[in-house]
Amino acid sequence: MKIIPVRVPADGRADAVVARAKELGVKIIGIRIRYPQEHDALAAWLKENKERRAILFPSAIYDAGYRLFFEFPEQTSFGDINPVFQEAMEEKRP
Repeated sequence: MKIIPVRVPADGRADAVVARAKELGVKIIGIRIRYPQEHDALAAWLKENKERRAILFPSAIYDAGYRLFFEFPEQTSFGDINPVFQEAMEEKRP
C-alpha cells in the first residue's frame, strides 16, 4: 500500500484529506474524524462510490467518527493496516 501524507491546515479540516483523495483518485483514506463537518465530508466521499474505504484511526471516541462505523459498515475499518471489509468477507463464504 502506498501511503500519501496530506497536511491538514487546522483541526476539524478533514475535508483537505478528502479533497486530496478526490484529486488523486484514491479509494482508501486513513483518517481521524472528530467534528461534524469532518463526518459530513467523509460521508459524502464514501457515498459517491461504494468501492471507497476509510480506515478510521482513533475516531470511535468521537460521536462524528463513531457514527460512520454504523452508517458505512462495509466501507469502514479501525486501526488495522490490513483491513478486511465485511463485503470482502461475505464473498469468501461458501
